[in-house]
Amino acid sequence: APTDVVWSGGVSADGVLVPPGLIAARRPADHDGPHPLELAGLLHEISVLLLSADGFVPALDRLAKFAAGALPGAVRCSVALIGEGGPLLRAGHGSAGATVDDLQYGTGSGPGLDATRTRELVTTPDLAADPRWPALAEAARAEGVQTAVALPLDVQRSDVGALSLYYDRPGGPRPDHLLTAMALVNQAEVLLGELRRRAAL
Repeated sequence: APTDVVWSGGVSADGVLVPPGLIAARRPADHDGPHPLELAGLLHEISVLLLSADGFVPALDRLAKFAAGALPGAVRCSVALIGEGGPLLRAGHGSAGATVDDLQYGTGSGPGLDATRTRELVTTPDLAADPRWPALAEAARAEGVQTAVALPLDVQRSDVGALSLYYDRPGGPRPDHLLTAMALVNQAEVLLGELRRRAAL
């Protein structure tokens, strides 16, 4: 015989049913980082966007545009990848920081390239004053870019590179927003690898 099901969860402020296990995890009012449900939505959206792209380079364009819009405070996101013996592939979204990107990949020195070489997160709180990349200082000041964050981006057995984020204020991303960026990069690595696999077939 059918039995009655009693919902023991709750309802969020926007009317969405929240499972019991997530009630305690609801985000406090003073914390604007992504809720686990929101992060799951971002990962789903980027999966659909990249896997439906008409080729690898269009997927990079979609990744840069999506990350620039999804990560609070970022004025630009750029993606650069290079495979063994292949050309440098670049994509970017956002006007501020475009000249900085052109300079770093033209001169071979910058946060994105350092992240690519070291396979480590690279951050700078003041790009215009950072002694590691003096060639970028003037462009950073002219474009109003203060902070840069570069995350390694690896496409297994195919390409290495970085996803770079630029901010027009000091401090860069909050720790929770940086974790969101890392999650998006991790997901993008898997998706771009799948696109490479499809192309090989």
